Amino acid sequence: MLAPRWTISPNKESQPGDETTTITPPYSRSGVKVNQISNSIGSGKMHNSVSLAVGSDGNAYVWGHNTSGQLGNGTSSGFNGANPVPGCVCDPNNPKDTSKSLKSVQISAGFEHSMAIDAQGNTWSWGWNYWGELGQNTTNDDILPPARTYNPDNPTIPFKASQVSAGYDTSLAVNNNGISWSWERNDYGQLGYTNYDSSTVHRQPAKVRNPGSPNNTDLSLNSTLVSAGNWDSLAIGKDGYTYAWGYNGYGQLGNNSYKDAYAPVLVEFNLSRVISAARFDTSPGTNLNNISNSNSVTVLTPAHVPGTVTVSVDYTMGGSGQTLTDTSFKIHVPVCRRSSPGRRGRHHARPGHRHDQHGRDAGLPPPPERATPSIARFARVRKAGGIYPPPHLLPE
Repeated sequence: MLAPRWTISPNKESQPGDETTTITPPYSRSGVKVNQISNSIGSGKMHNSVSLAVGSDGNAYVWGHNTSGQLGNGTSSGFNGANPVPGCVCDPNNPKDTSKSLKSVQISAGFEHSMAIDAQGNTWSWGWNYWGELGQNTTNDDILPPARTYNPDNPTIPFKASQVSAGYDTSLAVNNNGISWSWERNDYGQLGYTNYDSSTVHRQPAKVRNPGSPNNTDLSLNSTLVSAGNWDSLAIGKDGYTYAWGYNGYGQLGNNSYKDAYAPVLVEFNLSRVISAARFDTSPGTNLNNISNSNSVTVLTPAHVPGTVTVSVDYTMGGSGQTLTDTSFKIHVPVCRRSSPGRRGRHHARPGHRHDQHGRDAGLPPPPERATPSIARFARVRKAGGIYPPPHLLPE
């Protein structure tokens, strides 16, 4: 496909000069390339639908319905106010100057309000504000040009965020420290405050509770990404796990329940770890075999140098997807008073399962005391080509 071309008329091989020339830019429907897009949440296919985009030029673009000023162009067009052509969100500092616009790095379209983060990390919002969606500590019906969201601890300081998400009368944000915040309606506990209330309006940001200690107000949910839905909310924690809270009538929280959650709960994927490889320090184990009706495997260990050996286990969740590695358990190879090229033996490796310094299951009692075999016996085993006993039977 040929790129659009500029034209000049008249187009002569040699321009004598001193004549009127018409220059025409290329016609293109694509216009601006974009870095990010967001489509609003609506209760019907024709109700309050709005779309946002961050252009490669850094401008925030918007189109669609403008029932409550969610286009951010300083106007409210009512229910029939359709805007089929993308336009710029107005500059908050110069809302009447159409040559300027809001520069943003991330945007999010909600039910009847919109959110954005500018290049300095400031959070902006505009549109419907009946439930305090905009985090202004007010409930003005509409805020037409973008308004800055402020820090609840100091209303003179802008609220800084790395990511925002606008939902159905709910707003979520992750601040620069990785803490999750929420505000607006809380009919089903979708704000993550450990309670629900349909009459109270939360007009400014507050911290989402920590899933491990939801009643401790000093702790919060640390996350990298949040997403506001209709009556439920989602987040990816800094630990990489998914958390959900709010309405759960259809099991949308993914925690094997239909009960609403007023604080974040862990989404239970229920996938077993499937081991694909094991390494002892940097040396790979060989002859890896799965144990029937188990997620454990047996592996033939390589020759060890005496000392502590780190066991690295490669695995996938459910047997597919990204390969992960666990290095949490170690084994101890004691010094043997004999010369040998090394010891080899079979170890059972279960994902997420620790062994003690002797290679035994840490949660099991030690085996009964047995007499230590003689050096001569080990020599016979080695001579016969057998496999050396596990480390805890070796003489010091």
